[in-house]
Amino acid sequence: MSKRNMLAGCGLVLLFLCSCRLNQDPKPASFIQYRNDREVVPLLASSAPAAVNVVILGDGYEKKDLQVGGEFDTKAKGVVNYLFTTAPFSSYKEYFNIYEVCAESKDNKPGNNVPNENTAFNTALLTATNLFSANNKKCSDYARLAVSNGTINLIILLVNNAENASYLDNQLDIVPAGDKYLSVLLHKIGHTFADLGEESANTGDQPVLKNAVAGYPNLDVTTDPAKVKWASYLKLKTYSPVVGIYEGGYFVSKGVYRPEQNSVMRDPYTYSNFNAPCREAIAKRICKITGVTFNLNDFLDRDKNSIQPRIVPVTTPPVSPVKPNPIPGPWAPDVSY
Repeated sequence: MSKRNMLAGCGLVLLFLCSCRLNQDPKPASFIQYRNDREVVPLLASSAPAAVNVVILGDGYEKKDLQVGGEFDTKAKGVVNYLFTTAPFSSYKEYFNIYEVCAESKDNKPGNNVPNENTAFNTALLTATNLFSANNKKCSDYARLAVSNGTINLIILLVNNAENASYLDNQLDIVPAGDKYLSVLLHKIGHTFADLGEESANTGDQPVLKNAVAGYPNLDVTTDPAKVKWASYLKLKTYSPVVGIYEGGYFVSKGVYRPEQNSVMRDPYTYSNFNAPCREAIAKRICKITGVTFNLNDFLDRDKNSIQPRIVPVTTPPVSPVKPNPIPGPWAPDVSY
């Protein structure tokens, strides 16, 4: 064989080997890192002496979904990113500890009306009520892996391969990890974390007892601008174009009033902002947990860039909000901020 032919043959061999190398999986399965069941991943650490403790869990996430940087990691980090681009959480971020706790399931969806024994937290979608159920004790046990001492203030359970259902109970929020999970989660956090009232109205005209909405900072039964719970905002020049007295809330269209035309507590599929009284209530809750004295002027200063509503981009048509019935305000803003 001539020297030229030998060199040509070696070149072909090298080209073949390089081609094979390029076609190989750049990340062989043996090098893929997976999270372990019960593994704790800190996502946010507070710089304050006392903090709000939040734990994110997932149900229906199989081993393949627990890859480092994979499906569950992405969903959990999405919660943190979304929450802290939303007021007032965005301006009180330093008061939060947030943890992801991994749980491996053998199946990837909730049970149909019965608990799925092959998922980590045995979730079920109850079709009659469109609500989730779960093994609450097991959720609490896993959350304790992250917060061994102290209070767990909120547990978020993301349910894989589920849509359009939810559940809340004391400190536990269960939401489907579908396309709209982040905006729905904000709505549920409003209920569980700050005891905010439901602002949607979908059952027509039904009588509502005054004490039914008494504990909610964002609902009232009076149209008197001097007596409504959020009267102070009606006098603030920067808030008065947005804050008013709008009829409809607590599932009825008449006789109950809310502070703003639209917010995440009314339509989480379209709006991702809490209204001003809701933001104040959340800020007060954060301060109470962390032992910080709530200062209204400090809150208003933090809140000054959060007054206008925020629209949520969605992948499917949103639910149309109920047409509001604004109550004309005879008040005139007389306080500048």
